Amino acid sequence: MSSKIERMVRTWDDPVLKQVCTAVEPGDKLDFVEKLVMVAKKYRSAAGVTAAGLAAPQIGIAKRVIVTNCRNTRGTVATRTMINPAIYARSLETEVAEEGCLSYPGKLKRVRRHAWIEVSWLTLERRPMSQKFSGFEARVIQHEVDHLDGVCRVGDDSPDDVDVIDESAPFTADDAKALSGEPNVKVIRRLSTSAIHRTAILAAVLAAGIGGKGRHS
Repeated sequence: MSSKIERMVRTWDDPVLKQVCTAVEPGDKLDFVEKLVMVAKKYRSAAGVTAAGLAAPQIGIAKRVIVTNCRNTRGTVATRTMINPAIYARSLETEVAEEGCLSYPGKLKRVRRHAWIEVSWLTLERRPMSQKFSGFEARVIQHEVDHLDGVCRVGDDSPDDVDVIDESAPFTADDAKALSGEPNVKVIRRLSTSAIHRTAILAAVLAAGIGGKGRHS
């Protein structure tokens, strides 16, 4: 890895890593995306480096853009650019794995993440997309989206946060199924709970009788 490429990645106490990034607006230029993709690809192919994603603030741009370089079902590495990515649904099931970060070189931490997520975003052509991701790619996207909110669970000073999970995750059909025991329960999957704790939503669902008999599984 050349020193020039390494200098492009912001590290440790750089203030931009703590910023909440702003959304890309219709009139915004995306010149920086080419640089973001280039750096992400360089690190993905570098010997001794496992880098599957990069967020715009990691190259000093406080905009909501991420790039992922993950293997697809055919076994080839596919580069995906996401503009204004938003995770709108998450699984109840979680998985723990070790994560690293280019902005905190040499540091590793075991982090709990949702096993699958559903994400909406814009392509470089500003075309809206929506897709479900699971496994490693879901983990990479969650890590990069954290960066857009000024967060990196690898870089903070807390111990391994294997018991930490986002309690403000949107309420999903799986949540209702776990509560009601009904295999075909229908709920509004994209209900935002950014301002309401998950347990309050669950209590409201039970009280309203959503999901049939409203019993615990």
